[in-house]
Amino acid sequence: MRYGLVPTSWGPNGVVTSVKCRFCDVFKREERKPTSDNAKPRKKTMTVKYFKTFRPTCYKQHLETEHPAKWGDYGLPRMDEARETFFESSLVVPISQSLHAHFDISQDDLVVHLKPSIVDTIVGNLLFHPDTIGEVTHERALRLFKRVLVFVKLQEKLTLLSQQRAALTILVMIYARLTGMEGPLSSNDLRTIDMSRSEVCGAYVFSHACARKLLSGLDPWLEQTLECMIEEDAQLLFSGVGKMSVQAADGISSIVAERT
Repeated sequence: MRYGLVPTSWGPNGVVTSVKCRFCDVFKREERKPTSDNAKPRKKTMTVKYFKTFRPTCYKQHLETEHPAKWGDYGLPRMDEARETFFESSLVVPISQSLHAHFDISQDDLVVHLKPSIVDTIVGNLLFHPDTIGEVTHERALRLFKRVLVFVKLQEKLTLLSQQRAALTILVMIYARLTGMEGPLSSNDLRTIDMSRSEVCGAYVFSHACARKLLSGLDPWLEQTLECMIEEDAQLLFSGVGKMSVQAADGISSIVAERT
C-alpha cells in the first residue's frame, strides 16, 4: 500500500511472487519533461510495470521517474484507507460498462439465466470421452442437472465483485500451476522468451512444449493421435492451445483489474 502496488501472482505456499504498479494501471505513465531545448517530451505509454524483485529503492525510482506528479500527491501523509481511495476516485467507469447499463436496477434482485447448451455442450462434452457421449452413463449424469433460479441482491454487489476478483485470481493461479503457463512476467522477462516456441499475450506465456505435455496427459488415445500427426499440424494445435490459454489469462487479469 505504501508504494501503490498490488499483488498479481503467488507461489505454492501463498507468498507473493509478483506485484504491479497501480499508478501505471490507473493513471498510465506521465510525459517526461525534455532534458534539453531540442528534445521532445515523451508521450504517455500504456505499459504496466511489474516487479519480481522486492526492493523499495526500485519502487521509488520507478515512481519518481514515471509518475512524479501523482507520486507526489500520493506521498502526502495519509492513512491506508485514504491511499486506497486515491486510486478508486480516479477510476471513472463509463456508464456503458457499468452494472446499471446491463441490469434493471429498479428491481431488488438480479436474475441470471443460463442456457441449457452450456450444460449439455460444455459440461457434457468436456467431462466425457467422445466414445461414451450418448451412452447411458452420459445421459444419466446430465439428468442430475436441474433448472435452478439464483437471485443475487444488488445491494451486495460490492461483496460479489470482491469474491469474483479473488476467485478469478485463484483460477489463473491454479491453471498456471497445472499447465505450466507462466505469468504475469515483467517486460524484461518477456524479452527473453523465444516467440517461435511460445505464445504470449499481455504478461502471460505458454510454451508449445507445455501445450504438448498438457494434451498428452489428458488421455492415452490423444497422445497416440499427436504422435501420428504431421509436425506442422501438431505445432498449429500447440499454438492454438497456448494462445487460448494466455488470452484467457490476460482477459481474466483485465477483469480483475476492473473489479479492483
